[in-house]
Amino acid sequence: MASRDLSLLVPELKAKAEALVQSVPFEVLIYCTIRSAEEQAKLWRQSRSAKVIKEKIGILVKYGHLELAKILEEVGPQNGPPVTHAGPGESWHQYGQAFDAVPMINGKPAWTIHKNKAEWTELGKAALALGLNWGGNWPKWADYPHFQLPMTGNPLKQGLSGCYLRDRDLV
Repeated sequence: MASRDLSLLVPELKAKAEALVQSVPFEVLIYCTIRSAEEQAKLWRQSRSAKVIKEKIGILVKYGHLELAKILEEVGPQNGPPVTHAGPGESWHQYGQAFDAVPMINGKPAWTIHKNKAEWTELGKAALALGLNWGGNWPKWADYPHFQLPMTGNPLKQGLSGCYLRDRDLV
């Protein structure tokens, strides 16, 4: 299960997350800070075919990420809509450098982007003003709840392999 604990974020992002919450005129729920490799694997497997999963496992093995390949295989089949394009080890959430948040309206999360466009836009602009990378600006697949430090791309390609958290680390 993903954590909501801001103290698990790298210090720079923790400070920016706290500033973001204070910078908008509505309540914001930060509902996911750090995520384990197992949780990321489960989210990625949602809606993926057996063929695509097998291909991803093969790529992870090819590049020496044997533990991540094993995790992806062992979490088993998952049901649900597509949630992420990042497999295990490929999400900045796993390194404490990303969080997911949602505006709250009348005490309830405003999940429906098109019905709550003003709040989402304001939250995104506030994040950008703080120097964060906002998933709502991503051209190929907007991820409105996602906020991260300015880095982009795949963490595994930036030498972070082995730094990710496992479920046992979050207990």
